[in-house]
Amino acid sequence: MFRVYFSSHGERAFGAMPPEVQERVSEALSNLAGDSQWFRRVKKLGGSESRYRLRVGRWRILFTVKGGEIEIADIFLKKGRSDYRRREL
Repeated sequence: MFRVYFSSHGERAFGAMPPEVQERVSEALSNLAGDSQWFRRVKKLGGSESRYRLRVGRWRILFTVKGGEIEIADIFLKKGRSDYRRREL
């Protein structure tokens, strides 16, 4: 079981989302936190040992894993291929 928390940027991004999407993202994060096989549902991002991406429809959740904690760094709507290059964790 992981503890999930938001960075300041991740919290602002979550608050700016439509309520129905917030509900779907919250459900996905609670499923991720309680799943011992979480690494099968996410994609590892290059350039770091602890950066991952979770897809929820067209929305992307970028997060890092540190010990027993998941830090939500950013949540954004995927529009094009270059979206990941602009985002820093």
